[in-house]
Amino acid sequence: MHHPAPRQGRSKDEALNQFKFDAGNEHEADGIAKYVEWQCQKDAERVTYLEKLRTENVFGADYDCWNVRTDKERYWVITHPTNLYSQELFPSLDYTLSFHIGLMARVQSQRKGANEERVGDRLAAGIASDNDPQQNLSCYAQAAESSVTSECT
Repeated sequence: MHHPAPRQGRSKDEALNQFKFDAGNEHEADGIAKYVEWQCQKDAERVTYLEKLRTENVFGADYDCWNVRTDKERYWVITHPTNLYSQELFPSLDYTLSFHIGLMARVQSQRKGANEERVGDRLAAGIASDNDPQQNLSCYAQAAESSVTSECT
């Protein structure tokens, strides 16, 4: 099958977007793009390409796995809850999904068992809304393990 070459001035990602088959994913894709741009607003990154690669069901929970490119970086985005991971630091999607499921299980477990309600609430808020999740994941995990009351930044 012959595909036309990208026009002069078009990025590779624009050309890839032309040939994607995403029947029914437009609403999900829009939400993922907005999430990534929100998380990367400090660096003013813009999503140039995204593709839902698979959905995996683990212990009754669906985890959607997305390949996302911005004008500066490449990320894996995994849902339930949604988080992004640099493909430079996490080159394998399978490894990243395993890490994500384990991290989220530990955070939820610690949150339910946290002695101080404030710590659990801060962990949940930080994982869901922090502007730099890559750098702060270890801080949140340590806070969950030790019930430390200092703020993660």
